[in-house]
Amino acid sequence: MFLWEGVSHYLTTEAVDSVLRIVASCSPGSRLIFTYIHSGALDGSVEFEGARQIVNDVARLHEPWIFGLRPERVPDFLRERGLCLETDLSAREYRRKYFGSAAERMKGSRCRCPRFE
Repeated sequence: MFLWEGVSHYLTTEAVDSVLRIVASCSPGSRLIFTYIHSGALDGSVEFEGARQIVNDVARLHEPWIFGLRPERVPDFLRERGLCLETDLSAREYRRKYFGSAAERMKGSRCRCPRFE
């Protein structure tokens, strides 16, 4: 099991590609869970509550988010690197799934959390 949370958005496309290919080369049945940023939040083509602020904040800290994915593109992106998407949930969806009604009171990232084998 690989847990890769809060990392991909700081990396180049080439670095993300390398990590995913390494994970894909591991033992059959291995799993990877990771978060990613919707690329629309990075390029401004999709509005998310608070996204512009956090993108600007991390850039000011000299740790800009530079990598993102469009959710509809994730299955192909992973397949091209030897992985198969099992689940792709928004932050709201995975909080609701694991925390039930308490999730409605939670604030946090709008990252997406795909799970694949």
